[in-house]
Amino acid sequence: MQFGKLIQTIKLKAFSIEELSIAKEERILIVAPHPDDESIGCGGILLKYGPQCDVVMMTDGSLGDYEETKEGSENICQIRKEELEKAMDYVRVHKLIYAGGVDGELWRFHPKGLKLKLKKYNHIFIPGESELHPDHLATYRLMRKKIRRQHAGANIYGYEVWAGQTSPPTHYLNISSHIEDKKHLIGYYTSQLKYTNYVTRAVALNHYRGMTFGVDYAECYHRYGWSTSKRNLLGGIWKFSERVAKGILAWVK
Repeated sequence: MQFGKLIQTIKLKAFSIEELSIAKEERILIVAPHPDDESIGCGGILLKYGPQCDVVMMTDGSLGDYEETKEGSENICQIRKEELEKAMDYVRVHKLIYAGGVDGELWRFHPKGLKLKLKKYNHIFIPGESELHPDHLATYRLMRKKIRRQHAGANIYGYEVWAGQTSPPTHYLNISSHIEDKKHLIGYYTSQLKYTNYVTRAVALNHYRGMTFGVDYAECYHRYGWSTSKRNLLGGIWKFSERVAKGILAWVK
């Protein structure tokens, strides 16, 4: 166990993976494709920095119930809106913003439809570039375009929901002391939990990430801004170090 922690410490220092730290006066923006994505991917940030956070909800969540007919989509929209507002009240977010996009059709959404002044934020969290859901990928592309156009100087991070990071994580947040609160936070989305237990799956991901960073539970993020070549090189080194570390641990055991 001691040797394993040593390997983890060496990896963190060697690849400049930092524990995320946000000052009290700094402002945070979290952009989520659907109600619950913000809590699954950034629940730790919301629990730790809620009053500093603005949350943008990109879609109406109308495809969130597989049993609903098309005529019943208005009902599920209202249900998910109420769940979202209860969850955001729980973490005391500063502001909740509805972008007005349609669930499953975010690729049609025009950046001009999202009225946001990004320069006032110090940290912006968006779905990672490797997300598998089309709305998540559309949110990533839309926000990257909007950030470039506004010349926003914020730190831009990708978070995990439907896929792990293809780029190596650059930052992590130790959420070990908040893990029960995160379970409670995701638990507000009862309409989604009846199909998939996102609580156990999110916690499993955080537990795995905790192992990577030498803590019990962690969220991880990739900070964008590096050149593609540097990112790809670091990604290769990261994967190689994982194999070496596993090999050493297996040999020790």
